[in-house]
Amino acid sequence: SLARTLGVRHALVTELLENKQPRLRMLAIWMGDRLGSPAEYDLLRTPCEKVINLGEAYYQHSVQELFPDDKDLVALGAVSYLGIAMKGSSGQTIGHLCILDDKPLPDRHHLTPLLKIFASRAAAELERKLVDEALRESEKRFRTIFDQAPLGMAVIHSITGKFRRINRTYCDIVGYPHKEMLTRTFQDITHPDDLNADLASMQQ
Repeated sequence: SLARTLGVRHALVTELLENKQPRLRMLAIWMGDRLGSPAEYDLLRTPCEKVINLGEAYYQHSVQELFPDDKDLVALGAVSYLGIAMKGSSGQTIGHLCILDDKPLPDRHHLTPLLKIFASRAAAELERKLVDEALRESEKRFRTIFDQAPLGMAVIHSITGKFRRINRTYCDIVGYPHKEMLTRTFQDITHPDDLNADLASMQQ
């Protein structure tokens, strides 16, 4: 694990949640000898807030005294802290990676380059996850709009003319059940007098 590699007790990877009051969602946390349970927490008056705002933060010792409102530091027995912001491909902060220890950390010039490598890899993984989630949400919205549209809508294969997707309104208009429509082609339900013109329109 990252914590073992760097010789520290705790390591944490988060995702930044864009709410009215920014919060962080833990994606993974190492609790000294085991994986902890992911959770969300507020940024305000925490060393993590400094990381998100400034790009990185380093507290070699006395981190609890510097952030007395951060009760999680007490629960972890944290003495020291080093955090690096995770950046997306367009440069926006999407989360952070931090390590905490129950003793003072070594000089930051030894740890920071290594932590930045880990943060870069974690950011790439997180960005892929966010892109996948956004794509699934977009597809879900499209399906909802498509299926519930008051207008007849269909997705047709441009070469074969087979129906790939049809909403209920379209089925009602042409008078065929949805299941049967998926076995038919555009040509099957088009009047012969209109077929050439409609096929020409499809190819445009």
